[in-house]
Amino acid sequence: MSITKDRYIIHYSTKHLSSTDIVRFFYELRGRGNKLGVLIDTNSLFLTKSLLEVPAGSIAHIKYFFNKWSCSYKIIKRVPKSQATHKLFIFNSSKLKGSKKVRFLYELKGRGKKLGILKQTNAKYLARSVILVSVKEYFDIVKFLQKWDCSFEIKEVVNAK
Repeated sequence: MSITKDRYIIHYSTKHLSSTDIVRFFYELRGRGNKLGVLIDTNSLFLTKSLLEVPAGSIAHIKYFFNKWSCSYKIIKRVPKSQATHKLFIFNSSKLKGSKKVRFLYELKGRGKKLGILKQTNAKYLARSVILVSVKEYFDIVKFLQKWDCSFEIKEVVNAK
């Protein structure tokens, strides 16, 4: 059985929640103490602060959870490499410190009139450490992240506009 079979990436936002509600949201999502969270109930994976990987059978449960908290969300389908139209990069830039990290962000997002790699490749910065790019342009992102010695994970997805 393939890991991508019937799996989805959920990109969600908690910007509208107060700081107290954000704490409650994450307790309910991840669990606390003896109380299991939604992630365990649905066999889902926490990828980053605003991304989950969810099995197809749990989509309704996850939608209910996000609707209950009035969170906006977007569902992106994982697919095998041969069917992918986009690639989702989840990278780690924690090795970069100080001015090197600032230079990395300028080269990623651009500064002044100089375009960053995101604009050059028409990639989307979905969340902190998460980039969505078309299959045609993904190799430029791979080279960029390797140049900066950032570890990364790639997930193949279908047209996620």
